[in-house]
Amino acid sequence: MSTFVVSALMHELLFYYIGRLRPTWEVTWFFLLHGVCVVAEIWIKKLVKDRWQLPRFISTPMSVGFVMVTGYWLFIPQLLRCKLYA
Repeated sequence: MSTFVVSALMHELLFYYIGRLRPTWEVTWFFLLHGVCVVAEIWIKKLVKDRWQLPRFISTPMSVGFVMVTGYWLFIPQLLRCKLYA
């Protein structure tokens, strides 16, 4: 979780230096949300051990979909706000 916190703050700082705009902390929330989900995933995997596991053809699209949805919701707006697309 500490890696996600440091990454969140570094990305927030990077966006501040590039855009010189007041932070909205959306990028920080993006990384903190992902960190919490990784911690929860590890906890659940330890809890169920080898008794139950999602098939790869289900878990992979779920993971990619989660990253895409949260990226479009919290990360991409900051890229657009800082005008990094040009």
